[in-house]
Amino acid sequence: MDVSKFSSSHIGELQPISGHDSYLDRDYDHFAFLPAALPASVALGSLTVKLMAEAERAVGRLDAAASGLPNPTLLVRPALYREAVSTSALEGTYAPFLDVLEADHIAERKRSAEVREVLNYVEAAERGLALIRELPICLRLITELQSLIVKGTRGDSWDTGRLR
Repeated sequence: MDVSKFSSSHIGELQPISGHDSYLDRDYDHFAFLPAALPASVALGSLTVKLMAEAERAVGRLDAAASGLPNPTLLVRPALYREAVSTSALEGTYAPFLDVLEADHIAERKRSAEVREVLNYVEAAERGLALIRELPICLRLITELQSLIVKGTRGDSWDTGRLR
């Protein structure tokens, strides 16, 4: 990291940190960037307010149109799949989008480990959307979703469903 690029920032400051890495069995000295606190309020310009109003109207029209659909999840599901593919890729699991879409039409035992892991993200997202209607964000919700995400993957172990 080039510390000089952060040393004169107006949005935060560098803080020296040090400690001992027990895994590598060595001491370290680094810097952490601490962002400045966000302002209590933000003044919005008239163009921003106008654009927000247009967006709100568009969302209202979309909501009205979706309420007339017999199964609105048909529109949401592909976006959820794409998000699951992207999230899994961030974690190092790469599954082609088409393989994930086709997975609903092939036997579970024939799915690759990567596709199963992506589908776990989809299942957890759908379960999370259902749970959030009846529960606050709480330990029960988090642990249930965590156990769904790792079910049947290399991360599925004795501590599944527990905070780590």
